[in-house]
Amino acid sequence: MILFILGLKMVGDDFTASFADAADAKAGDSHTYVRRRVEQMIVPFAMPLLIGPGAISTVIIYASQAKQYGLPGAALGIGAIAAVSVATLLSFLATPLISRLLGKIGLSIIVRVLGLILCAMAVQFLLAGIADSTHGLIRPEAAAPYATK
Repeated sequence: MILFILGLKMVGDDFTASFADAADAKAGDSHTYVRRRVEQMIVPFAMPLLIGPGAISTVIIYASQAKQYGLPGAALGIGAIAAVSVATLLSFLATPLISRLLGKIGLSIIVRVLGLILCAMAVQFLLAGIADSTHGLIRPEAAAPYATK
């Protein structure tokens, strides 16, 4: 549910407006303004997405699905985590360039699209959890439509 709520906030809120430039602040108070904006960005936005309940539940769900493949499945899972970690690091390092290329409108569009994807993943996780815990309330085909047989 937390993942779904975070996705809804990404779709509905204007994340780019909440991190306005420090030039809008009063001249004598710009240092405090920048510190407050950075703290707002780091704590509630980046950390839950990287190491929060959504990331943890995603790893747990996919690890349980990979368990049937044994050691090759575990190796592929660790490889996927490493690849995502490297991609995240490269994205963080390229943030100034990406922000300049996309602009405010482009960033807003991307945040909203990623919020929709996050909502879809959250609904899928909820369906899978309800199907596994209730035995018959939700059909297995609806809970895991892309599962291999």
